[in-house]
Amino acid sequence: MISRSFRTGLLACCLGVLLPAVYVHGATISLIAFSTFALTDQDGIALPDGSIVEIVGITGPDPTQGGHVPFGDGFVWGSTQAGGTNTTPDIILATTIVDSTLTGLDGTFFVSTTYDDTVVNYIYIRFYDTDTPGGSNVAWGSSLTFDATSFFNVQFQNFTPTTDIPVTQTNNFVVIPEPGSFSLLAFFGFLLATFRYKWIKAWWKQSVEITG
Repeated sequence: MISRSFRTGLLACCLGVLLPAVYVHGATISLIAFSTFALTDQDGIALPDGSIVEIVGITGPDPTQGGHVPFGDGFVWGSTQAGGTNTTPDIILATTIVDSTLTGLDGTFFVSTTYDDTVVNYIYIRFYDTDTPGGSNVAWGSSLTFDATSFFNVQFQNFTPTTDIPVTQTNNFVVIPEPGSFSLLAFFGFLLATFRYKWIKAWWKQSVEITG
């Protein structure tokens, strides 16, 4: 049964998002994503608070989920690729966590985000039995695929409308820094190398002067 606090919060969110949306005529859709049945581990036990959940949009006409990008003996964390006959990769619309304090229900989540209805045709979630990105032997699963449909530019989507959903796979995941992170690391590496060079040069000069 859905708790009273969850119903109250959902109603307040509806009013806060739906009323302004009546006057908005654009392609940006407000997505209220949540679950009423639990996301569970392989034993059917509700995932603990903090477990990671991704809201994913499918950008092509084929509702097939694209999955992660392969890397070595596993996958790239947070990655997506095109599924089925689609030619453009899925996109992550939001990343959130299981938080029973928001719904009063174990193993559930609640988050709001947006998507462009000229780009996203379907939506689904991926969820993980971990609170840390990446790692070895990470159990994860995904929901069914739902149509990206809205009413007055708002979509309320329950990703577990009828039953609990368990993790179904276990894989290794590697976290690859974004290009900006690579540049930052390279910059600090350059600074460190420069500092060490100048320090060694000064030390060598001082040593020669002392011994000379």
